Amino acid sequence: ARLGLPDEYVRRGDFSSASGYREACALLALPERPTAIVAGSDLMALAALQAIPASLYEAARVDGATSWQRFRYITWPGIRPSAMLAAILNTLWALREFDIVYLTTGGGPDRATETLAVRIYQEAFSFFRMGTASALGVLTMTMAMLLVLMSMRTIRREYF
Repeated sequence: ARLGLPDEYVRRGDFSSASGYREACALLALPERPTAIVAGSDLMALAALQAIPASLYEAARVDGATSWQRFRYITWPGIRPSAMLAAILNTLWALREFDIVYLTTGGGPDRATETLAVRIYQEAFSFFRMGTASALGVLTMTMAMLLVLMSMRTIRREYF
């Protein structure tokens, strides 16, 4: 097999049961899925980098700043708001990730690739424990709200 997988799994097409390959199975579909997320984060980073005046880098070079110092004192403060926003959005999108994981591995053997959304689905529709699924859903929403509120508080304190 050219993929580096054992021949029996390639012939059967059953990658989710191959030991060591179940996590990779969930990642196989990721290049197509988050293109909007990655492109949005990349565009935010590019816009933030382009907003930093080149004269700051030139002045730092003249003053003898190393590349690490230029990054630490010029680049990072310039892109920090965009990086914070990208981190918040990517974390929130990761909390709701369901379809790729469920369709490729179903949570994986022994919950190896299970996400919170997959767990909620399994509690509700596989085990018919609606109360547990509802509680997990409320906890997920509460975690997301706390994350957003803490992030907004940090951003507001630093930038406004």
